[in-house]
Amino acid sequence: MCLKEVYSLRITKSDNDIKEYLKQFPTQEQSNAIKKILKYGIDKLQQEFKDEQYIKGLEQKINTFQSEQSEQMKMLFDILQSGSLEIKENSNSTDNQNNNTEISDSLKKSMQESISIFGG
Repeated sequence: MCLKEVYSLRITKSDNDIKEYLKQFPTQEQSNAIKKILKYGIDKLQQEFKDEQYIKGLEQKINTFQSEQSEQMKMLFDILQSGSLEIKENSNSTDNQNNNTEISDSLKKSMQESISIFGG
């Protein structure tokens, strides 16, 4: 694509805000002022685009995190409601079974209290 060496820009009667802004510059500096405004606008548009892309990425990560957290909370609720919280034991002694039952009961109670904090 071939670029022109010189571009012209028309500021019409309806462009009062632009005309008012350019009046603060001497006539010979108005062209440079317009160039600076265009460069500034391009930089800002590019930065806004990058920011939007970054925000979209963050939103996707947040949604993924929330989804995973919801699934884990549902699993915890299902475990607590079904009462299938079990602790595997390596020994068959009665003391270990009683101890594991106490641990299981206290763990279950602790989990229920933790979940109730989240509105469960």
